Amino acid sequence: MLVAHGPAADELRSTAYRQIDGVLRGGNPAEMPIEQPSKFELIVSLKIAKALGLTIPKPLLLSATEVIDWPSRRLQVAGIASAPVTDSSNPEQSGLDSSP
Repeated sequence: MLVAHGPAADELRSTAYRQIDGVLRGGNPAEMPIEQPSKFELIVSLKIAKALGLTIPKPLLLSATEVIDWPSRRLQVAGIASAPVTDSSNPEQSGLDSSP
C-alpha cells in the first residue's frame, strides 16, 4: 500500500462498541442512529514509494497522520507525535535513500 486514506480505526471501534453495547442493553438495532465517521487518517509508505521509484511531495507527507519509513519503524505525524519529515526533493533528506 503506497497511500491509504479512510476513517480512523479507533473511531470505527468506538462506534461499533457503542452500538454493540446498545444492543446488549436491549436496544433495537433498527432504531439506532447511523453514525458517519468524522475523523480520517492518511497513511503514506516511503518504503513502497522507494520501491516504485517515486518521490512523495512534502505537503502530502506533512498532511499524513502516519508515515511508514521502513517495516519496523512508523513515524507518527500530524500533531500526534513529532517526526522528522524532510524535503522529499533532496534524496539525502527524503528518507528514500538505501542507507540505514
